[in-house]
Amino acid sequence: MAAQGLELETEPVADRAAAVADVEGDRLDAAIVVPSSSAAGTVPGLITDEPGAAFTATLRQAIAVEHTRSVLRSAGVDDATILDALTPPEVSIEVVDEDRSGRVAAASAVSIAVYLLLFIVTLQVANGVAIEKANRVSEVLLPVVAPRVLLFGKVLGVGATALLPVVAGLSPVLVRTVAGGDLPSGTLAAALAGAAWFVLGSGLYLCAAAALGSLVERQEDAGSSAGVLTVFLVGSYLVAQSAADTPLGLVLALVPVSAPMVEPARLALGVSSPLEATASLAFLLVGVVGTARLAVMVYGRGLVHSGQRLRIRDALRRSAATAIPRHAPPPV
Repeated sequence: MAAQGLELETEPVADRAAAVADVEGDRLDAAIVVPSSSAAGTVPGLITDEPGAAFTATLRQAIAVEHTRSVLRSAGVDDATILDALTPPEVSIEVVDEDRSGRVAAASAVSIAVYLLLFIVTLQVANGVAIEKANRVSEVLLPVVAPRVLLFGKVLGVGATALLPVVAGLSPVLVRTVAGGDLPSGTLAAALAGAAWFVLGSGLYLCAAAALGSLVERQEDAGSSAGVLTVFLVGSYLVAQSAADTPLGLVLALVPVSAPMVEPARLALGVSSPLEATASLAFLLVGVVGTARLAVMVYGRGLVHSGQRLRIRDALRRSAATAIPRHAPPPV
């Protein structure tokens, strides 16, 4: 029992009935019934009131070993051979990835933080644009302010607000690292990567959300207009949580809409490479620039549209000269 870390005290009992009474009365934890004959078919018995307990399983193993020893002795096997056969070999344990649990925790924390922040600010921008359009605030501003200024001002304002919780979450990690504190492996890399990819990812998602929010006529429709962005966010988050270190994770780490969640998780898990991280950032940057250019066109033309909900394809086909009225600023 010493191998299992158990201390065993034994005492004899008169018969089986006494053993049952002692176990039922909690005077004994268990009782072993030793057969009076060593004939074939006679095996020891175990009396217990906790058949599923680890202690009971250990006793059953000990009884099985003793029964094997008895059978081998009856067959004429000497004690030295029996001892050698029943002594388990020393097994060397090699820990291959001791820090994996810490890296998995860091990857999970970063991906869920980026997902929640992007989800919140994306809906916030889409709703804000829809409200401004419904209240005709945008129509007042468009004659004197270029659509791209309105768009980028909103994106930068909301994005800067979203950076506050990022800085708040990153600061303790940096302070603990500088102070020599013990952090799970991959935490610092995951936090820094999450901040970098979040900045670019927020630019992509917020520009797209502003463009989609400008297409609707009512604030109530803003959520449905940004539904496609929500699908991308949820799908990327699920991959980052469960399959970041798979080939699917590698592919999505290079796709701009999913990279903000997936690539930081891959960096935290230690499965990404410098080439992959560079390519992911480059593709994401290209995606941000392309999305911003399209968003400016859709945003400006969507704000001045009234009536039936405008589709993106129709917004891109419209002429900027006819869709966006520009006038001299009114006299002060």
